[in-house]
Amino acid sequence: MAKKEEVPKGAEAEKVVKENPEAEAKPQKASKESKKTKVQKEEGQDAQAKSSKGKGEKKGEKEAKPAKAKQKEDENLLYIVRIASRDLDGEKPVKLALSELKGVGMRLAEIIPKKLGISPSVKIGSLGEATIEKLKNYIEAKEYNDIPAWLLNHRNETVSGKNFNLVSNDLDIQLQDDINYMRKTRSYKGIRHETGHKVRGQRTRSNGRKGLAVGVIKKKEGLVQPEKKE
Repeated sequence: MAKKEEVPKGAEAEKVVKENPEAEAKPQKASKESKKTKVQKEEGQDAQAKSSKGKGEKKGEKEAKPAKAKQKEDENLLYIVRIASRDLDGEKPVKLALSELKGVGMRLAEIIPKKLGISPSVKIGSLGEATIEKLKNYIEAKEYNDIPAWLLNHRNETVSGKNFNLVSNDLDIQLQDDINYMRKTRSYKGIRHETGHKVRGQRTRSNGRKGLAVGVIKKKEGLVQPEKKE
């Protein structure tokens, strides 16, 4: 048997390259294509980053504008507004802030600013000093001539017969004066106020039972009562 000649590995590779030279060219082409794709990907990533930065800057500018406007509002805003000896929250709308005053309900608190040309939904602290002073003078004035009488809380005054709307301390003082007047004239309501009973015809058998003798006191069983001395 004839022995096969051993060919070194390097020699075999050279033979393969000589027989088909395209085998060596293919990996070179593949490496060039891979470089091109890498460059394209990098360019695409750069473009995306630039566009995202541009969008972020635009959003930042849009957010900065309302922030500046809020800062200006906060600078001009009065956080405490004093009307009728009462401190009102300046961050609340005019309607809600006025309804905190004793003697002004929600309905009247909405009508008053409309009569003066003020929006009821605006913050009361952002109105400005001149507008707040105008609102204050209107509320603290007793007579509201351009508002129906059934909306006012003190109608047909005993002395003048006019219709007034009293607010805060004025309302408390007038209420006490009216009760004292009824007591002096010895009217039925005045006597009921004086004796501490209900005034407006409510039942008193089951409700409003005040004083020392409330209910029935039962005798305790088992206790020996002392004998009466003759």
